[in-house]
Amino acid sequence: MTADRLLTGALMAPVDRADLPPRPARVLATELLGWLIVSLLTWLFLGAIALGLSFVPPQPLWALIPAGIATVITLGLLWSAVRPNPAYRTRLVRLGRFASANGMTFTERPETPHAGPGLLFGQGVRPSTRDVVRMSEPREIELGQHHFSYGRSTAESSDWAYATTPLSGPQLPHLVLRARGKWTDFTLPGSTDQSLGTPELEGPGAEAFVVLAPIGRTATVRSLLDATLFRSDVLARLTERPVHVEVVEGRLYLYRHESLVTEDPDTWRWILALVDDVAAVLEDPATEL
Repeated sequence: MTADRLLTGALMAPVDRADLPPRPARVLATELLGWLIVSLLTWLFLGAIALGLSFVPPQPLWALIPAGIATVITLGLLWSAVRPNPAYRTRLVRLGRFASANGMTFTERPETPHAGPGLLFGQGVRPSTRDVVRMSEPREIELGQHHFSYGRSTAESSDWAYATTPLSGPQLPHLVLRARGKWTDFTLPGSTDQSLGTPELEGPGAEAFVVLAPIGRTATVRSLLDATLFRSDVLARLTERPVHVEVVEGRLYLYRHESLVTEDPDTWRWILALVDDVAAVLEDPATEL
C-alpha cells in the first residue's frame, strides 16, 4: 500500500469496549512480579523503621505509621499493575485494524526483538521490540519501537522508533547520519563499527548531519552523498521532520525518538513515503522525487 493510498479511517474510528483485547498473560505476570518485588522492598525498608519506632512511646501508634504507608504503597502498586487501561487497548485495536485494512501486520510484542544490523540492535541488555508493523508491498518495510537498558538499572535505557527496508543494487558503504539541531535532545547510541570515522564534508548536508563513514573513503562517501542523501530535494525531506539515517549491510534505517507507529494519519503518510523515496534514491541516484 503506497503512502498516498493509505486507508486511515481505522486510526480514528470509535472502538466498542467489547472489542478491547485482554492484557496478555505474559505481560501481566511480568508486571505483577516487578511490582511485587518493589512492594517487598518497601515493606522491608518501612518494616525496619517500624521496628525502630516500636521502642518510642507511645510504642504501638508510632509503629503503625510506616506499616500504614507500606500498605497504601503496596495497594497502589498492585492497582497500577492490574488496572484496566482502555486508552492503550483502544490504540492496539485501531492499529491492528489499520494494518489489516492496508495489507500489513501489527504485532504488539514480538517474541524476539528485532535482530537487524542497525546500530540500535544488539546493544545493551534486556532488548525488546514492540508495536511492530510490517508490509511487503509495494516495498518491504518494517516499523517499530526498540528498547534496551545500558546496565542492570532500568533507569539508564534507550527507546527509539525505527523504520527499515532492504536496498537492492550494489552494496553501499556503512553510513550513519546523525541529525543536528535542538530537537535531538536524546542522543542516538553510538555505532560499534570501529571502521567508521568522521569525514571532512561541507555544504548544507554537513550542516544538517554529522556523518560517520568508513575511514579513508572520504572521496567515495562525498560523491555518494552528493548524488543521493545530500541532494537538495532529498535533504529537504530528511530535515522536514528530522530523522537519523543509517545505511548498513544492504538496509536503510531511519531513527526517531518519537513513535512512528501511531494513531496519527499524517505521520503514517510521511514516514512511509520518506522510507520509500530515500530507498529509491539510494538504489538509483537518478530517481526524481
